[in-house]
Amino acid sequence: MAVLHDLVACVDQLRLGFEVPAEDDLAEWNLSLAKGLPGAEDLDVPRLLDIVDDWAERVRRETERQYYAFIESPAQFESSQG
Repeated sequence: MAVLHDLVACVDQLRLGFEVPAEDDLAEWNLSLAKGLPGAEDLDVPRLLDIVDDWAERVRRETERQYYAFIESPAQFESSQG
């Protein structure tokens, strides 16, 4: 019954437009909500957060490495850095 209560609380937060405070880690927030879902009780949140941090670092490095291509030819990227 606790899982159902957690799921209802998550849905209520989303329905009410609950916002994650800027200082909170969005991945940590999402994983903490997922822990209440059936089949996800044993999530290793610290390990998963390390993986997300590794991915973010890879994206940062690749973005820096390839940014020159955008600077040289923004039209090739529809003038969007994103």
